[in-house]
Order: sequence, then structure tokens, then C-alpha cells
Amino acid sequence: SISADGRLMVTASAPDRTARFWSLPDGRSLGSPLTFQGSPGDAQLSPDGRLVAVTFLSRLELWDVRTRRTVDSFKIDGDMDTARFSPSGRLIVLAGSGGAQVWSTADWTSITRVFTGHAGAIRWVAISRDDRTLITSGLDGTIRLWDIKSDQAVAALPGLRGHVAIGLPAPDGDL
Repeated sequence: SISADGRLMVTASAPDRTARFWSLPDGRSLGSPLTFQGSPGDAQLSPDGRLVAVTFLSRLELWDVRTRRTVDSFKIDGDMDTARFSPSGRLIVLAGSGGAQVWSTADWTSITRVFTGHAGAIRWVAISRDDRTLITSGLDGTIRLWDIKSDQAVAALPGLRGHVAIGLPAPDGDL
């Protein structure tokens, strides 16, 4: 994950159970890594660069980037090993073999059902700039669009099985 200003990157490493911070564009390591009891699935910076969200299959941890201390921890239903903040920072989507679910960052509660429909795990997610559409891509090769407010599937775009397609919203938020 890269910060909105493009100057900071965070990476998660399951083998050594860490998340590391890097300066961009020089790739210099920034301080001590975050260390965990379990293996992290993903580490994502909030759009304001103040928090990093780290997934652990059935748990989400929030860490303060500056102090490198845990801010909060939440139990997650299902195997969710991917996280992505919306561009606004008001939402975060958690996804994995259990499907995908959108949470509010105001109170850290789920605001949607768990979206399922991929034949296999979801490996990539994004939320449109207007916070209305969730985009998921799974190992089945499809990209799926979901309306966050109505909890309904909007479209399933075909792809190649075994390949994760990535669908990005346009900079103005249009799909």
C-alpha cells in the first residue's frame, strides 16, 4: 500500500510476521517493523496516512503509523485476508475466501452483508471514489460490481479462470 502523497509504502510479510514501512521513491527502510503474533495477510494505509490496517484471517488490527502502536482490534467473520480503504477513508473493505464485506471507519462496524458470488477466494478489491460501488476480483477471473447501499450485485464481468483481473475506477470516480 502506498500513501496518498506517494512518499510512504507499507508491506506485510507472513513468513516473518511483520509489516515494514518504506520511503519512496528511494526505498529506504523507515524504523522498526511492526511485529505480530500471527501471519499478516495484508497491510493497508489509510488515505490520510495515519493508520495502517492489518488483516489476520479472522481479525483486523489498526495501528498508528507514527507511534507504531495498536489502536484497536476487531474480530472478523470468515477468512478475510485482504483490506482496502476507500479513497475517502470513510469505508474499508475486507475480503478473502469468505467473500467481501464493507465496514464504516467512523465506528468500525460492518455496513453490508458479506458479498459472495466468486467461485473461489477474492484476491483484489476497491471502492469507487463516491463510496457507492465495491469492485471485487477473484481467482475465478471475474470482476464483480456491487452496490454498497442496496447490498446488491450490479454486474459480473467475465475473465480468465486462475487469473486475478484488476478493475480500477477512473480518477473522477466513474466506473
